[in-house]
Amino acid sequence: MPTGVTGSKALRHHLPMPKCVSASFAYNTSGIASGVSTGVIIPKGATITYAAVIVDTVFNGGTTNVVTVGYGANLNEIFDASTSGSSVTEGTAGVYTSAAALALRFTADQEVKVKYTQSGTAASTGAARLVIVYVEEGPTL
Repeated sequence: MPTGVTGSKALRHHLPMPKCVSASFAYNTSGIASGVSTGVIIPKGATITYAAVIVDTVFNGGTTNVVTVGYGANLNEIFDASTSGSSVTEGTAGVYTSAAALALRFTADQEVKVKYTQSGTAASTGAARLVIVYVEEGPTL
């Protein structure tokens, strides 16, 4: 019960300060094609102030490489495969930020998951890191 809310597993500090959480994943992470937990839980009321996927080693699936990050049925609320400013160029090493993440408001604790799908010749490389900075909801004045 880290947040003081029964059943919540989200990390919560007693002061409303920015929290930075991260997770690493690769093309061959077990279960990644259907989505895997990053171990990151964004608490109810939090606002994301920064979200990035850092591609350290390019994903080299033959035809397509798609990384998405989210918490809903499609796992694409934070990083989407087709939204400009909120997508990852998996075949090019670099830092990719998400504008869509900045508009999210969490009405419940959400477990963040990452998904990687590919087509064509199977990938033999690909590694990245997810970084999210969020601020918890402060007191109502």
